[in-house]
Amino acid sequence: MDKNKLITEIIGKEWTMFDAVRNQGGRASCQNDFITFDIMRRSQYTIWSEPALASYFDDLTRARQTGENLLSMKYAFMMEDTAPQEYVRIAGLLPQVSAHKRALADRLTAIQVEWSEELSRRYPHLAGQGRPIHKADALSGETSIETYARGELLTYSEHTLEELEICFEGLRSLGENGAVLVMEETVRRYGYATMEDAERAYAGRAVQ
Repeated sequence: MDKNKLITEIIGKEWTMFDAVRNQGGRASCQNDFITFDIMRRSQYTIWSEPALASYFDDLTRARQTGENLLSMKYAFMMEDTAPQEYVRIAGLLPQVSAHKRALADRLTAIQVEWSEELSRRYPHLAGQGRPIHKADALSGETSIETYARGELLTYSEHTLEELEICFEGLRSLGENGAVLVMEETVRRYGYATMEDAERAYAGRAVQ
């Protein structure tokens, strides 16, 4: 399976899980917006290596076989930061996280936070459209990039995390910023020729 097909298969499996997520306040509007979901997820996976993608595809396949919803699990893990009192009540229902897995997730989260900080410095108006970077800066109930990244990473298998660490460290060794690369793909899919074009467009909206 080539990389593009693998990404498409992953997104299909994720969408099925996302569609089944049950929220306390009822179904979220984003659960009816496959186009945005596809753009965001596809842009994210363009920077992943094929071994990391293949491993995550296996994670999703195993989860489906056992009836687990990794997308529901992701939001549950995020509640450790966004809704700590509620998290205490559900923590026992979540899979145990080994020390090795948590260490991998913490290292990968730190890389993504570092990348996001640089993206914000280089393209402040583009980056400003998204989540706050640090959980310390998030408002009550708001999900930061830091919290979102860690919650998602904790749903991956240790093997996927290990492959992803190899991938991310490889990008860093080349001087690449994963957050910038993902944003480049995102704005391209929204019709902008360059990051600079998108930054100018969002800067213009900010002064209107």
